[in-house]
Amino acid sequence: MTQEFRSWKSFRKFANEVTRKRRFLLDAESDEFLRAVAETSGSREQRSPKGLPLFRAQRGQSDRQVAEEGIGPMVPYPEDRLRPWRDRATEGRANPKGVPVFYSALDKQTAIAEVRPWVGSYVSYGRFATIRELRLVNCTDNSMGKRDLKTVLEYSRNEPEPSEREKWVWHDIDEAFSEPVSRDDDSADYVATQILSECFRNTGFDGICYRSSVSSTDGINVVLFNLDDVELIDTGLVKISKLTVEFKESDGSWY
Repeated sequence: MTQEFRSWKSFRKFANEVTRKRRFLLDAESDEFLRAVAETSGSREQRSPKGLPLFRAQRGQSDRQVAEEGIGPMVPYPEDRLRPWRDRATEGRANPKGVPVFYSALDKQTAIAEVRPWVGSYVSYGRFATIRELRLVNCTDNSMGKRDLKTVLEYSRNEPEPSEREKWVWHDIDEAFSEPVSRDDDSADYVATQILSECFRNTGFDGICYRSSVSSTDGINVVLFNLDDVELIDTGLVKISKLTVEFKESDGSWY
């Protein structure tokens, strides 16, 4: 029997449970939710071909002097600085502290935007390529749009059909991975997506792709669970000359 989501709000209930109540020994409803995620994740599978280019950036540059080579006094970081550390890792959307994964993007601009550089700063980047075909969970859809009041009121009275519930749950998962990340975030806010990442990994996936929240080009981020699934092709160094800020008015106004 196929495991179905209990509610169109199942992800939000799961996120609240593991963020604010318990996370190491899950209750029955949370276990049931993860089984439904595992069973329905097959419809989100994206095959990544061998040789797929992936970009990864780090703020800063090497100060190694290479003037004799005619390329100036600064060069990009070496490979070991552009790759994640193998024995430690900071908290992220797809990994708990201490568990390294390979965060990257499908294009250079998105990778650079993800490190939040400032005007005048230097950013080193590496162009990597996958060394084999990979199975990725595609969390880039976000096709359901924002819930309007009519939908909320209707679903509050009567749960939608299972297929509709599944669409809304995966929409919420997509949005959770795409939420902006900052150093000021409470680490507990990462827990739900970290658990989902482990669920995907345990289901046999090699990584996750999701929309970037900071890219101006609708960029896509890719997280790989195995650090050895990529090889470095080349590196580069850029100086940030301009940052673009886009905004829209919120629903309310302050006077």
